[in-house]
Amino acid sequence: MDYGSSSLASSLWRTKPMTVIQAEENAQDLPRSLSLFDLICIGIGGTVGSGIFSTAGTIIASTAGPAAVISWIIGGVVCCFNALAYMELTTRIPSSGSTYAYAYHALGELPAVIAGWLLTLEYAVSGAGVARSWADKVESWIMIDHPDADVHFLNMKYGNILAAAIQALSVVVLLVGVRFGKVFINTITVVKILVVLFIIAAGVSVMRADNLTPFVPERTDLDGSMAF
Repeated sequence: MDYGSSSLASSLWRTKPMTVIQAEENAQDLPRSLSLFDLICIGIGGTVGSGIFSTAGTIIASTAGPAAVISWIIGGVVCCFNALAYMELTTRIPSSGSTYAYAYHALGELPAVIAGWLLTLEYAVSGAGVARSWADKVESWIMIDHPDADVHFLNMKYGNILAAAIQALSVVVLLVGVRFGKVFINTITVVKILVVLFIIAAGVSVMRADNLTPFVPERTDLDGSMAF
């Protein structure tokens, strides 16, 4: 019993040597079709999420106030450290397994499995949130142009047709192939950055100093803390 428990524990925490990782990568022989610009667009696209368009204005106007800029600064610093960490890991561990491969080499098989499932859960939850946010925006746009139209069935709380449609479109983009997918992602990322820059420029052009007072709203409840 003791031997079996010890063997199980050792197998859960065993690490994968670098020689094995390099041998597996050489055996796969995956084509390197992503350039530096493609990788930068993927990184920026994953960092600048849809929340900057769907929730930032609501949080600043009704909850956090001008102090929300502190949250953006903190988030930006954390993202920079995260990017530097991934740069170091990809240099030291040249594997296509991402977080799973890094954890497997440095920590062990059990932490690698946990990291892989958490990453899968993160993508699933964030993808669902983005799809739902997109559905809300599309419904709002339709109601502006056609206020009498009954389109609520497309964006119901249960069974959201618009959200399912954008997720299905994303799957199609991935299935078409890497070459088309990277062009699609690069285009979306460039458009996203241009929109953000336009919002910043438009906001600065009409900025008023009295809107920054009070800088920190007098809120001490849970909503204010979570928004910050």
